[in-house]
Amino acid sequence: MDIAPTTSPPQQPSAATAAGNQLAQDFDTFLSLLTTQLQNQDPLDPMDSSEFTNQLVAFAGVEQQIQTNKNLEQLQSQLTAARNAAAVEYIGREVDIRSDSGIHDGSGLTFRYDLSRAASQVRLQVIDKFGRTVFETDGETTKGDHLFAWPGTDFTGTPLADGEYRLRVAALDEEGRPVPATIFLRAPVSAVSFADGTASLEVKGNAVALDDVNLVR
Repeated sequence: MDIAPTTSPPQQPSAATAAGNQLAQDFDTFLSLLTTQLQNQDPLDPMDSSEFTNQLVAFAGVEQQIQTNKNLEQLQSQLTAARNAAAVEYIGREVDIRSDSGIHDGSGLTFRYDLSRAASQVRLQVIDKFGRTVFETDGETTKGDHLFAWPGTDFTGTPLADGEYRLRVAALDEEGRPVPATIFLRAPVSAVSFADGTASLEVKGNAVALDDVNLVR
């Protein structure tokens, strides 16, 4: 099984860390100003300490909020790491993804199409990267899910070159109105790649997010 290598750019500090650093600088400046004011105040007319107390309370509140944000960021990071680790378990498993195309590598392609309602006629057309119809056959007409396994050949049964092919479902009802169909590609996961902390599954030339997987077999 393959796991695509990644190169990690220099890690930038999180928003909470940056906010904490800024707060520390502001607090140091505040203490410096406070110390200077206290050293130079008029002993006969001392400054009111209530304002200083309010500012200290405000700093404490901001610090607590930043710490809460740090904890949330750490929790999010842990959840992302666990999710990405689980993505590796998809390798070799067969999944259905919402896609009407895939890479034919000599073994053909398997699609699942879902008719929103019953149709009177359904034509399944395999289209190559040049937009040419290379294979065509009748499909199931009942409402719901249907499988179509294209063997990777043309009309005469001659094997076609490897490359990208897509499925077109032309469905009409008894009144000649189009019947909407949702198409899914069914294939095994060949690899998992990671970018910006997010895992993507490689499925017959498609880079798929975990949320885009419709079915796992």
